[in-house]
Order: sequence, then structure tokens, then C-alpha cells
Amino acid sequence: MVMVDSEQAARMLGVTRRQVARLVEAAELDGQHLGRALLIDAASVNRLAVSTSRRGRPWEQATAWAALAMLSGLRDAGWVDGHTRSRLRARLRSMAAEDLVVRARRRAHVTHWRASQDALNEMGDYLVLTGRSALSSPEVASRFDLAGGSAEGTLEGYLLESDVQALVDSFALSPDPAGQVTLRAVSHDRWLPDGTAPMAAVALDLMEAPSTRYRSAGARVLNEMLAGA
Repeated sequence: MVMVDSEQAARMLGVTRRQVARLVEAAELDGQHLGRALLIDAASVNRLAVSTSRRGRPWEQATAWAALAMLSGLRDAGWVDGHTRSRLRARLRSMAAEDLVVRARRRAHVTHWRASQDALNEMGDYLVLTGRSALSSPEVASRFDLAGGSAEGTLEGYLLESDVQALVDSFALSPDPAGQVTLRAVSHDRWLPDGTAPMAAVALDLMEAPSTRYRSAGARVLNEMLAGA
């Protein structure tokens, strides 16, 4: 993972350092404080720079997860009404994967952490695995044609916002923008039915991976889902 400081991010986006800090606070950028320094994932800066050239404002979390549930073939998106679901489905039919990246970028608050090897071995039971970590499931790996594609030595998963601090304390995690653990915190567990991430969410998270192989696989599957919406 390549990190940049707030001044570099500000130059890349054409905004002020204060605006960069606000974008991190709003989960528009993936960043964390190390001492007095604010470090930001360069991939998230590039993603935001590209997304601002595309039309459409990001959805609120409930709308983003309704879209991901629908694309994944899940029936239960009852947190939005029928009229909203109909409008959402119509919008999805006109989107490409890159458009959905923009619209759904507020689906979770992302933080990065450094963990011991023992913690990495145990923490998976407390997370809903996604992205590269979800590829440990043969079914998921097959869907993305990424057999053996799980990234060893890293961990990426969803959890409730209210559970983040307890997890950090229990496993003595240290904030580190280049750490091996990526936590994606959400406000409600109904976004994650049966303790699994919707396939469309896994695809979106793969599109944010550092490797072109993962990003391409995520985009391919997401475009297939959008074509069938």
C-alpha cells in the first residue's frame, strides 16, 4: 500500500489540507493519524480523483447496501421501500462498475491496522470476510476465477461500528495505514445477512485492491451483475 501525506493528497485533488482531513473524516478517503501526521492511502486519493469526474453523488449507507443486496440476488433489502427499490434497480441498469464504485463509496468506514501473526490467525472469526480475504472460500474464489487468490498475511473484513474498539483492544491492534488488517465498519448488521458479505460487496472491495489482477476480477463480476440487474 502506498501512502501520501495530507499535503500530497491535497495537491492531487486540488483541495486544501483541511478539506483532505474532512474527506478522511467522512470516509471519502482512507486515512489515519500517526502522531501528528495524517497519512492517506494513495489508491483512495486516485479513486476519488477519478470519481469526481463522473456524475452522481455517493449514496447513503442504507441505499448502497440495498443496491449491493439486489445485485447479489438477495431478497431482503427491506430497509428501503418498494418505490426506492424500483428506482434503484432502474439506475443500476444504466451503470458500469466504475460508476458503482463512486455511488457506493460510503458503504463503510475504512481503517487500517497492524496486528501480530497470532491476532491475524484468530481475528477472522470476528469479521465478515471480504475482498481478498473472502477468496479463502472456494465458492467465492471460483466466482471471481481467482483460485488460490487469497492474500496470505493480510485480513479484510466488515464489522459493526460499535464493535471496532472492542476488537482493537482485544487483539492489541495498532493504527497503521500500511498495516495488514483492513476493517470496514458499518452501522447495521442487516447489511451482512447470515454473516457473509454480499458478492457485489466483495467485488467492490476487490476493485480497491492493490493488484490489477484483483481489480480486474472485481470489475468483471460487478459488470456482469449490473448487466443482469
